[in-house]
Amino acid sequence: NTDETSLSSLVALNYRQSINQVSGFGLTATYAQADGTESSDASWRSGLTASYYYQLTPDWNLDTGVSYRTYKEDGMGGTATSPLFYITIARSFDFTP
Repeated sequence: NTDETSLSSLVALNYRQSINQVSGFGLTATYAQADGTESSDASWRSGLTASYYYQLTPDWNLDTGVSYRTYKEDGMGGTATSPLFYITIARSFDFTP
């Protein structure tokens, strides 16, 4: 809306390893930076996630993990942190028209 140019950078590393035919684990690290403009401050985000996945049936999956994210913005008094633990049960569908 303000017709300003801003440079944003993102680096993401993802590693996924199978343990056996129905389970495995993954690690993800991210870092993002957005330069400030006249109307917005520069900001930084980073995150680290460790996950475990398990195939309950051919169609149902169980995913669980822990994640820790940080956010910092120029002009803000400190760094916001966000620890997270999650468990997800998901179902996959195949649609063939």
